Amino acid sequence: ESHLRRGIRTSAPPPFLKLLFATSALGLACCGVPWDGHVCYHGRLLPTVIIPGAQKAGTSSIFYSLVKLYAGHGVHFHSIIRQGSFWPNQTKEPHYWDKRVGIRGMRECAASPAAAAACAELYAAQYWTCAERANHTDRMVDATPAYMRMPFFFSNLASIYGPHSPSIRVIMCIRNPVRRLFSMYEMAVSLFKERRTADEMAMHELSNAERCLRNHSLLVYDNETYEACVHLRSFAFAGVYAFPLQDSLDAFGPRQVALVIMSVYKKVPGHTLCEIVHFIDSSDDHGEHVHCEPDAASAVEINAWHTASRSFFSPAVLRSLERFYSSANLLLMEVIENGVSGGMLVPGLAFLNESTSMMPSLSTILAS
Repeated sequence: ESHLRRGIRTSAPPPFLKLLFATSALGLACCGVPWDGHVCYHGRLLPTVIIPGAQKAGTSSIFYSLVKLYAGHGVHFHSIIRQGSFWPNQTKEPHYWDKRVGIRGMRECAASPAAAAACAELYAAQYWTCAERANHTDRMVDATPAYMRMPFFFSNLASIYGPHSPSIRVIMCIRNPVRRLFSMYEMAVSLFKERRTADEMAMHELSNAERCLRNHSLLVYDNETYEACVHLRSFAFAGVYAFPLQDSLDAFGPRQVALVIMSVYKKVPGHTLCEIVHFIDSSDDHGEHVHCEPDAASAVEINAWHTASRSFFSPAVLRSLERFYSSANLLLMEVIENGVSGGMLVPGLAFLNESTSMMPSLSTILAS
């Protein structure tokens, strides 16, 4: 547990970046309207809604449900859209920071004021111009679930956005990490012709992860350990949610983070989506707010490989995975408790009336 706690720490943006973005030298201007809800950088709208993962935890359903819900009110919920962008045909996942920039590249973004300015300008170049969306009702979004696996992603992003980071809304999705791992396996079988059995895949991922952790004298990864072990691309690591959640809370504050738990979303999808809409629109004091009725807000079906398979991990492999995640799950509960006490939203939980404190139980998280 002491090793786990060592990994949870505040990582504030470098002071020079705060000063850098507080100046007018970079030419920040936003189409004649206040910054609330819309960040205009060098004439282009940067996304203010970030859906960083986790993979196979309902991010696609959340994204496309919001696209449908906002479209019903004449508002576009955009991901990356410019022709010539890194993924010009991708409607949901730009993969800008993980594929084009990378972990090392994001770290280098914070290495100097010039690098930070260049990173922000290149990112902004992927989105609409402010003039093209002058009515400012559209929501710009980056919904790339791989971002949760990037060390210090949120701290780096907050540094790049500088004084405009209060406009960002982070929507993080989580589920039972063992079931999430099995969903990754089913997706690999469906899309990438995975030939191993579920048990073989799980034990391979688990042995690689544990070997790397032993080499760094840790029980489960922290940001620095993950950076050292990222070449493993272990699916097992992606189910350890405490560290990226803590990073997002440190970088943006609890009131700018919403934690979607799959089991809650599946039980009350309409209430969950409407709370997310209110959460997103709360960043915009000058644009048009979308009125959302829970009974009319339908969720896009969760991908079949979340629950479709008749088989599962064998009991022995299941026990090994549960041991691997047990300490991390307890630490996650501590991070969630601190986040909720600070104002972090858990959409849909209040409607279920699980507790007066609106603190989800571990059984609720592990039920998903």
